[in-house]
Amino acid sequence: IALTTAVLYYVIFIFEYDHYLSPLVSHWHHMAIFQIQSWHGFSLILFSIMIVSVLGKKITLVYRSSQQLSVLQSLSIKQKDGSYLIESNVINAFTCGLLKPVCYLTSALKAGLNKEELSMVQIHENAHIKSYDPIKKLLFQLLSSFYPVYIRKTLLVKFSIVMEQMADRQVVLS
Repeated sequence: IALTTAVLYYVIFIFEYDHYLSPLVSHWHHMAIFQIQSWHGFSLILFSIMIVSVLGKKITLVYRSSQQLSVLQSLSIKQKDGSYLIESNVINAFTCGLLKPVCYLTSALKAGLNKEELSMVQIHENAHIKSYDPIKKLLFQLLSSFYPVYIRKTLLVKFSIVMEQMADRQVVLS
């Protein structure tokens, strides 16, 4: 073991001070001799391209979502409780908006529920608003986008289920 260690130190010493051999061993923890042409440089460039691509896609997604949200708000009616009513035959309730999340209910949902049931739906949606679930979901999507597709999809589904269960818990507690 001592002989192996001595040989390794000797080889490293030669490589560190021999400028002809330094590109062979240059990498991130030897910043003074880092070579962009090394395999570490290639990995760094590849990872940088991947990060810029993912961030570009997410920024585009946020921009498009904000445009769609402004159209949705213009087509809906603001209620006294701060939620918005959408005239639609589809039964639905959801929360959207990153910095200022808002609850949306459809007229079909409101017509199909009694007062107590509607109150439970509103408590559920308000739980999403209070915990800023839309922005948490976006950040989780951003972080999970570095995983392979099958892992990412599983993570996103499980994260959505947990968020819904936490909102349901607020209904039970109230």
